[in-house]
Amino acid sequence: MTSLTLSTIRQNLIKFDYSGLGIPALVLMIMGMLVVPLPPLLLDFLFTFNIVASLVIIMIAIGTRYLWIFQPFLRSCFLQRCCAWH
Repeated sequence: MTSLTLSTIRQNLIKFDYSGLGIPALVLMIMGMLVVPLPPLLLDFLFTFNIVASLVIIMIAIGTRYLWIFQPFLRSCFLQRCCAWH
């Protein structure tokens, strides 16, 4: 049995593949924001960012000359909503 030292932990962490941890980390952050109360200033910033992002998307959609330019974004939004319902 090997002894658990700091150098063996570092060597094992270097070998670990972190590429698949993005979505689970995002889900944990969202769950944490639901449980942990956020300060009012941070909530105001997040609400403002959400509204600004929505307005930018609407302005881009209105300003596009051809619908096929905006089609990949619409398809990804539709697929996300379909997957969220099931």
